[in-house]
Amino acid sequence: MKKLLLWILTFALLLPGLSVPATADVSLDFNSFQAPEPQKRMVVRNEALSSYLDGNGNLFITGHDIAVNKTAADEVISIDAYHVLFTRHDEAADTDTLVALNLSDMSESIISDSVHAACVINETRLYYIRSDARANLHLYDFETGTDTVVYSSFEYLDRLYDSADGLVVTFVENAGSVIYMEASDSFEIYGKSIPAETYKAADYEIYLANGSGLYHYQRESVSADLIDSNVYSFTTLNGCVYYLANTGSAIRIKSYDPVKMAQRVIATPEQELERQITASADRLFVLGSDNTVYSVDVDSGLLAPVYTIPYASVTQTYTIEAMHGALNVYAKSVEPAGTASPEFTFLAFTSDSQTSAQSISLLASIPLENEDKAWDYLEPAVLYTPLARGSR
Repeated sequence: MKKLLLWILTFALLLPGLSVPATADVSLDFNSFQAPEPQKRMVVRNEALSSYLDGNGNLFITGHDIAVNKTAADEVISIDAYHVLFTRHDEAADTDTLVALNLSDMSESIISDSVHAACVINETRLYYIRSDARANLHLYDFETGTDTVVYSSFEYLDRLYDSADGLVVTFVENAGSVIYMEASDSFEIYGKSIPAETYKAADYEIYLANGSGLYHYQRESVSADLIDSNVYSFTTLNGCVYYLANTGSAIRIKSYDPVKMAQRVIATPEQELERQITASADRLFVLGSDNTVYSVDVDSGLLAPVYTIPYASVTQTYTIEAMHGALNVYAKSVEPAGTASPEFTFLAFTSDSQTSAQSISLLASIPLENEDKAWDYLEPAVLYTPLARGSR
């Protein structure tokens, strides 16, 4: 009897077009995925807009050297023309509060006093999972201020991800995922890989998944195309994808054009590189194992030193994050095990306080000449009058 029930369930999951109304209770599917490594998110970018943290609770917008938040920030989630979303961790209660900073008047509002994961879709819809109600998915509408449970499961929900096809919701313990289909207003079983790192464009998506594979997925395609394997990290600059790949004999900086579907080798550096690559509005950067940040000329492949980390410590690891108008260098150290702290993932925020604490601090924020900064776009609204939605 058990085998018969398992066969029926498996057959049902494979039926094409199987969907679940957005407000329905459903059980899990059995698709597995490679969970991404958790990391605390200190920088968010959205086109020319960007915001970052200094590790001491202060939230900045590039081009403005004064913190814009009143509530201490532990992780920044998203930025758009209207809001910056961030979380504040309460050590005593061991909870994370979700806060929205209104960029029109710099006012703050609490969306949830206990959040596990959050993801913003199309600037107006905020999906989130409460830490004390992990089986429910909430939708908060910025325009109306309404908060509604739009999806429930028999099992805990884990992560939220904005894919090229729509919002993806994953389940705990690699138990599968579902995707929200806006056309049918329903959640359907999602059988594709969950990325560790992703970039979403208007009609395609570039992502890292299945260990170290870099993929190009065209919206509504049956499957993604593999760009390259043994890829450590990638970024985008002027419509092209730049990434670090281990070819076996060396680590190379390579590029991929999503329109032409063509790749080429940019450089095979003599310097030993860390597994990081990042881009500002006009420039590409990598971090050397000698604790020096290098800029990369995408035409010639030449590397030029930009910044050397002073007093580098073997007990710390370093991260570089570029954005429009600035290059940030962070130091991360791990506190002794047993200290509770938030844990974070790619793209959308998730919190889990069962591992060693990560202490992250901003070592340097280096201004980049001749690049527009986020504050240049936001300053008129901040100084003169709150703008209605859609006026920018």
